[in-house]
Amino acid sequence: MNHILKSIQDERDALKERIKNDQDRLAKLDQLAALANDLYPDNSSGQSPKVMSGSGQLAASKSSIVEAAVVTTKRDRILIAAEQILADGVGRDSRSLLPELEARGVSVGGTNPVNNLSAYLSAAKDRFESDRAKGGWLLKAQKKQRVATGNDDLLN
Repeated sequence: MNHILKSIQDERDALKERIKNDQDRLAKLDQLAALANDLYPDNSSGQSPKVMSGSGQLAASKSSIVEAAVVTTKRDRILIAAEQILADGVGRDSRSLLPELEARGVSVGGTNPVNNLSAYLSAAKDRFESDRAKGGWLLKAQKKQRVATGNDDLLN
């Protein structure tokens, strides 16, 4: 009976790994679709914009843009996914962000993923800032926009 349970567990583990890989791929495709929409908002002219690939060479076709966009570092994947999540303007602490990243197929990893995520976001000071009064991590541009429009609770 034990070998049956082990067989079941092995198959479950293999499926979990396959699902994780599929989620990673889906997150990359979501990022790629967003990039393609930014680069090709209205392609009625038929012209391809020229963008830099990861190797520093000009990429003039969608397929080369795909190759350039898919090859990212772990840090890039974490920061891009965090930006997408925080784009709704709702502040989140690192502990709350972690499952949302994982749902997008982005794994932070390490012995303390919450602290690691915080370190990634803290290092990107030009993109993120932490404000506990506002719920945690925010995109920097959003906070500036709220202050400029008078929608920041600290101004009242």
